[in-house]
Formats: sequence, structure tokens, C-alpha cells
Amino acid sequence: MKQLLPMFIVLLFALPASGQDQESIFAEKNEINLGFFNAFELNGNGDLGIGYKRMGDRGAFRTALGLDYSSRVIDRTNYREDQLTHTFTPRIGYEFHRDFNRLRLFYGGDVQTRFYLNSTDYTYDDPDSNRNSRSESFSVGLRPFLGLTVFVTKTVSISTETFMNIGYYQSTNEETYISSSTTYESKGMDIGLGPLGLVSVNLHF
Repeated sequence: MKQLLPMFIVLLFALPASGQDQESIFAEKNEINLGFFNAFELNGNGDLGIGYKRMGDRGAFRTALGLDYSSRVIDRTNYREDQLTHTFTPRIGYEFHRDFNRLRLFYGGDVQTRFYLNSTDYTYDDPDSNRNSRSESFSVGLRPFLGLTVFVTKTVSISTETFMNIGYYQSTNEETYISSSTTYESKGMDIGLGPLGLVSVNLHF
């Protein structure tokens, strides 16, 4: 399964296009991006969301919203974990374009914020050992990116991009027990690379 997507994209690269076809392919000014996932980790968690781009002569203004919600229960021999996680990631930026036949190389930068919340309840056979762990974090920074779009038709394309996060973060972790609680706070700068192949399906109109 992991080999099918790269093979499909390579085949699309080879599709011929005349100069007139190229003009019509890139004629639409609006683009909606749907569902982001990591092509090289199909069983992993993706950055699911929706994005919008407004095209100009040599680039596009872009905005996107990443959302993640997960809930899971882990049963152990003598205790149980109930985990709930929310992530909210809005961003806005600009990209530049280089067009070749049915391919579009794009690069640029976003300003991104990220809100994260995780709460875990630990329920033990001995009720006196029950506790709750809660983590909250906020970050803001720059997100340089590089990507490639393959136009299947005038109105449908597939994109893949990779990026780097450079930003400031602050987080709070709280451990709550039956009769006491402990809170830890941290903040600082963070630099990290995104997935190698974050993929989206795009609609043009």
C-alpha cells in the first residue's frame, strides 16, 4: 500500500501537456485543500483539516485549520487509563509558484499557532491511588514549507509538502491526586521538522 501513492504520483508526472493545456490547468483562482495525512506513515496520525488558497499571478495567499481529536481507553492489570486529546492548529501565509506542465512547485511560509490539551484519568484497584494528569500547551511561530502539486484535471490535484516549525511555546502539566496536586510549567523556543510527505487532495474552482 505504501508504494502505491509514490507510483501514482510518478505516473502523473509523465502526463504530457501542451502550452494551451497548461494555461487552462492553472486558470482557476480558488483552491480548497482537504484531509492531510503522512504518505510515508499511513498507519500514523495525520494533521486532518481544511485549507483555502487564493491564487495570484505568481503565488497564493493561504490559510488552513488543522484539527485532531482522540479518545482511548487502556486497560492494565491493576489500573485503567482514560485519555482525551484535543489539538487546534490555525495558520495563515503566502506561497510562491513555479509551474511545469501539470506540476506546480510551491514554497513560502506560514504563521502558525497551536493549542493542545490532553487529560488522562488513572483509575486503580485501590481508589486511594487514583489520579488525573492534565497537559496544556500553546505555541506560535513560523512554518517555512516546500511542496509539489500534481494536477489530475483542471479542478482536481494532489499536493505533498514538508515544513519546518520555528516558534515559541509554553506548557503547563498538572498531576492531581486524592488530596494534593503538583503543577509544572515550561516555556522556550522550539525548532522541528514536519513529516517528509504530508499529502492533501485539492479542489480548484
